[in-house]
This record gives sequence, C-alpha cells and structure tokens, in this order.
Amino acid sequence: MLTSTPFSLASVSKSFIAVATMQAVEDGLVTLDTPVDDLVDFDLDNPKLDGETISLVHLATHTAGIRDTREYDRAYVMGDPEVGLGEFVEGYLVPGGEWYHDRSWRSWEPGDEASYSNVGAALAAHALEGATATPFEDLTHDQIFAPLGMEHTAWFLADLDEAEVAMPHEWSGGAYEPYGHYGFPTWPDGQLRSSVDDLSRYLAAIQAGGELDGVRILDQASVDEMLSDQAPEVMEGHGVFWYEQQREGRTTWGHSGGDFGVMTEMFFDREAGVGVVFMLHAIPPVFRAYEDYVLLYEDILAAAE
Repeated sequence: MLTSTPFSLASVSKSFIAVATMQAVEDGLVTLDTPVDDLVDFDLDNPKLDGETISLVHLATHTAGIRDTREYDRAYVMGDPEVGLGEFVEGYLVPGGEWYHDRSWRSWEPGDEASYSNVGAALAAHALEGATATPFEDLTHDQIFAPLGMEHTAWFLADLDEAEVAMPHEWSGGAYEPYGHYGFPTWPDGQLRSSVDDLSRYLAAIQAGGELDGVRILDQASVDEMLSDQAPEVMEGHGVFWYEQQREGRTTWGHSGGDFGVMTEMFFDREAGVGVVFMLHAIPPVFRAYEDYVLLYEDILAAAE
C-alpha cells in the first residue's frame, strides 16, 4: 500500500462540501443564510411544517430536519451510481418522489434540533451546483483538487485506476473479505477517494489558513468562519460541516468517517499546528481493536508536535 493509494474517505468527504461552500460565499454567490429553495430547481418544503426556511447553514450543521431512511441505505450500488445527485435528492425529499418516505422529514423547525443527515449534506452540494452553475465534481476538482496538486483524488471510480484503489474489507468467518467498490447517488456525503499524500496537503492548507505552497483555496477569514460554532444553541463545536473534538485535553477540528469496510479520521490541533489523517480499509473485528487504533491516532498527533 502506497501513500499515493486512494482510499474511500467516507464522511471526511463532507469537509470538501464545506470548503466549496465557503468559496461560494467568498465569490458573493451565497451566504450561509441563503435559503436552499432559492438554489435548487424543485420546491424544497418540509410537508410537516408551514412557512419554514431551510438555509445552507442548517444543512451544514445537520439542523435542517432531514432524516436518512432505509431508502437512502437501499440506494447503495456496486461501482459508481447511475442515479444523479439532483435526481435523487429531489426524489427523496419531495412527496411522491421515487425515494420519498414520510420519515424523510422530521417535524421540528430548522435550527431547533440536530440530527446527522447524509442526504442533507448531499443537498448542500447540489445547492452549490445551482449557485455556481457547475457540477459539484467539477467545482471541487477545479477549485480544490487541482490547485493543491491532489492527483489521486476523485469522486468516481471512473476517474481513477480502479486497480490502484484500496479495497474495503469486512471481517467474516475469521478472515477479511473484500466488499467490492460501491457508490451511492448522494456521493458528496461520503464517496470521495483520496490518498494519504493528497489529504495531508488538503489538511495542511486548511491548517495554514487556506493556503499551501503559495496557492490559496480560502481566505483566512473563511477558514475561521468554517471552523467556528454555527449552531451553539443546539450543539457547541459544530462549524460548517467541520466539528470540534476534545482529545486528551487538546482541541481538534476535523471530521471522521465510517462506511462498509472503511474507517477514517482527519483532525488537526490549531493551537499546536499539527494534524493527522488516518485511513483504514478494513474494520477491526472487535471494538477493543478500534480503541487501540484511536489510541494510536492520539499518539501520532502528540508525536507530531
């Protein structure tokens, strides 16, 4: 396994929605309070409420009231998804849609409560497509991957050498077995594949205030906003998709991820100026093994100072 090997990042992918959002804010195309209904080509309305407004910041803090149902789980396929991002989120959220269920929506007002939603994150990416008139995969490639030299990073298997992508594995019958490479129509929420080298460059750019090797992807003020409390009355330490964790007395910002045969971590200590990216393509068979990996992660973070 090489440091250039692409791994599935699972929900660490959501951090890229955050960066793309802040880039659109810098460009004057949106604000964090922009109603999502203004950016998509369908009527975004929670049928359980009257007169609610769902903004980008609600999606970024998982406070929009969107729930992941079994229809979301059933949308997983082997290989790249055939259903488009916009097609799925519309069909999932609009009553009568192919993937709609009464449980797709919760009954509380946007911003009142928090509940993690992959579909909500995917909707944020689709909303950025509307704001920028650019497919999300092109937007992130042109404004993040290419400027930072992330040559082993892509949303779809079709854009990588599949033989070089780390295969997710499951523990079965006393041995690890390959899952196969899978995808889903809400791909911005967790389908990005990237290498240790590439993700480290990305994290280093954020850690340095949005710039790496003379290339700036965000202004310092945008990084600060992205890594600041956006819904403190609901939950502290949640920024624009990125969130804060306390580890052994140290404050870190980042995102974790988990999916079939995948476990990832990407966090950095702003005060100490150190960060760690951590990827597994096989889930340990017992929880104690997972605890060992977390301790190793914390040891690496401390050793990096």
